[in-house]
Amino acid sequence: MTIDPDSAQFSRALRAAIFWPVSVIFLTALLLLLFAIQLFQVIRWYDHSYEVLGQTKKCENELVAMQNQARGYFLTGLPVFIDSIDKDRKTIDTDFANLKQIVKDNPPQQIRADDLIQAKDTWVLFSLNNIAMRSHGTVPGADSLVLGKTIMDGILAKFDKFSSVEEKLRQDRLDRLRLAGTLQPLRHAGAFRRARQFPLNEVG
Repeated sequence: MTIDPDSAQFSRALRAAIFWPVSVIFLTALLLLLFAIQLFQVIRWYDHSYEVLGQTKKCENELVAMQNQARGYFLTGLPVFIDSIDKDRKTIDTDFANLKQIVKDNPPQQIRADDLIQAKDTWVLFSLNNIAMRSHGTVPGADSLVLGKTIMDGILAKFDKFSSVEEKLRQDRLDRLRLAGTLQPLRHAGAFRRARQFPLNEVG
């Protein structure tokens, strides 16, 4: 049985008209799914940077508050400052540990968090020694107070470095998010334009 050439050509054109658009729609849907997954990952890390920066500021503020409490005790010798310091120490240790935990996926930042914890422990030990002296009637001298300030200034500089790195990471993630949002719709539009051309090429 002989197949009419026109029928054969029509069949090929019909298959092309169905196959290519369906294939491109499926491929586009897959690309959109992959893009959505990538987008959610970037958004998650972008939000994570805000969490890290918030926790960093919390730790810094708590340590500065503890420094003020220590200064208050050195000047007045009032026990109320000691009570506040004892309470703040537990909170500070927990919050610094939490800071290290939330940057566990970033080894360089985790190293900086460890450095912050060690510096914090050094300052706390130094301050407790001065507090013990003050509780026995010996007021810390000017040299001791200057040393304490120097240690704290070093810690604050470490906080600045830690926050600066995290801010850079946050900005990089935001830039990737903006780039993805700009490029992906253009790519998908181009895929649809090419899809409409395939059936015409097959018919010819």
